[in-house]
Amino acid sequence: MKIIYGTTNENKIFEMSRYFKEYNISFLSLKDIGFNEEIIENGDTFLENSLIKAKAIKRYCNKNKINYPILTDDAGLCVKSLDNRPGVYTARYAGDHAPQ
Repeated sequence: MKIIYGTTNENKIFEMSRYFKEYNISFLSLKDIGFNEEIIENGDTFLENSLIKAKAIKRYCNKNKINYPILTDDAGLCVKSLDNRPGVYTARYAGDHAPQ
């Protein structure tokens, strides 16, 4: 079985494929399916951002007759002493010129 994992991170694909190999499940990256659209994750929660991503990928798959299950996630840092910030804003928290 193949599953689309909503990521371009090849290491995530490798790790997921490794974990699920014994169940005969492999993962396709967004690159593998030809997806290169920008997804604006502007939700207020990790769940909202993950759903935004899943819906964008599903629209692309429908247009391109790709029919695999889709798995997405969203993550960030929730620091208790910072009132659980930066949360969904982790990637943007240090500003536009922060090192990657």
